Amino acid sequence: MTPLNYVALQFVVIGILSLTNCTQKDSSPPKLNQPAKSISINTGGCYGPCPVFDLSLDSTGKGIYTGRYYVKKTGEHDFKVNAADFENLRVHLAQYRPIGKKVYDSGDACSEGFVTDNPSVLIKWDNSDELYIYLGCRFKNSEKISDAVYNSWRKLPIDYLVGSDEQRDSYKGF
Repeated sequence: MTPLNYVALQFVVIGILSLTNCTQKDSSPPKLNQPAKSISINTGGCYGPCPVFDLSLDSTGKGIYTGRYYVKKTGEHDFKVNAADFENLRVHLAQYRPIGKKVYDSGDACSEGFVTDNPSVLIKWDNSDELYIYLGCRFKNSEKISDAVYNSWRKLPIDYLVGSDEQRDSYKGF
């Protein structure tokens, strides 16, 4: 075998080996979340009169609210909203919905700093996807995202349960 044939053979072998290592890329669209059939919102306390409650709501508008602290109604209460209210909340929160679980509460997640004594919020979609944000955690666009997610419950007509911000200090605290 001449040196030129040997070099050509090496290129052929390398070419064949590289082709065998190629993998076909999946041409299907990325996995996206389906529209939520249920959403739950759990708020956590802060150093001050932040409303602390849990609520879960399904696409029919049927909900369960459990008031804990700094809310007008404590304990468990059934409530009902219309389908448009649920859809409004679902659409509002869809842009923040992760696939799986996403947590902003400490360490690397708080890439732009951390402040104490803030409330938190946990949103669950269909008991599968979760977003937890401690509002003292600072990350890119955190002010906009945290505010939109934390205050998402305000899209529902449940003031008669949670109460008004103006009267928050008069509600039972910790």
